[in-house]
Amino acid sequence: MVGMGEKFDESQMKTLPAGAFGMIPAGMHHYAKANAETVLQLHGIGPWRLVYVDKADDPRKKVAAK
Repeated sequence: MVGMGEKFDESQMKTLPAGAFGMIPAGMHHYAKANAETVLQLHGIGPWRLVYVDKADDPRKKVAAK
């Protein structure tokens, strides 16, 4: 499932069936969710990076449980 915008809103997400193709313009804020085992293939031109709109969602910043 994929949605566009600044905030995760499951009610606005579209389900992409197996074999589907999606295109997201450069700079477009988006989010995704998988409800089952999923294989994802990404293609792009040039360097890219993950940018978390809400910094609290960035798993690299979470403190590991002790």
